[in-house]
Amino acid sequence: MRQIKKINRNFPVNQQIVYMGWCEVREQDPLQDRTYSPTFLALRGSCLYKFLAPPVTTWDWTRAEKTFSVYEIMCKILKDSDLLDRRKHCFTVQSESGEDLYFSVELESDLAQWERAFQTATFLEVERIQCKTYACVLESHLMGLTIDFSTGFICFDAATKELEFSNLFAVLHCIHSFFAAKVACLDPLFLGSQATASASASSATTSKAKYTT
Repeated sequence: MRQIKKINRNFPVNQQIVYMGWCEVREQDPLQDRTYSPTFLALRGSCLYKFLAPPVTTWDWTRAEKTFSVYEIMCKILKDSDLLDRRKHCFTVQSESGEDLYFSVELESDLAQWERAFQTATFLEVERIQCKTYACVLESHLMGLTIDFSTGFICFDAATKELEFSNLFAVLHCIHSFFAAKVACLDPLFLGSQATASASASSATTSKAKYTT
């Protein structure tokens, strides 16, 4: 955590790192015997990054193996009945394309830390962007669906008919993220932790400014 705070001094507020850590990802290659490989995950700003090795330089952040928008993916902490093998402390991430990534961490505390970090990263990004618009098709007519943090859903010129999305998973995950962020606003413990984190960040920024001056 101390290392993350140190690195964050070099990044603007909307690109702060919320989480960095090693875990293992379950291989999806049918030619392999469902083995696990080490991977490094990071939640920074609007994105979840999947690396083969921890990023050291600013350039490394542009070379991630995979990058996902946090509000367009869905994370699920797995119960014992959902586990695919004997490994415990697992979670899945479903991408905007519907791809499921299966991860395993060593300790229960690691899993709890990841869950809190993902919730925080999603909340901060939804709070920052406030709304997101997706193109959709209704009876061959191009339309738009806006998901708004304050007002809810707005569909341009939409009748009560089926809408078609080319990126349906991204839309569904985005709706889920906005709902989750809205619910988080009602959780005093979560809001308290966010206030503490913001105060710490402001203090660090002020101290850095004084030092620079």
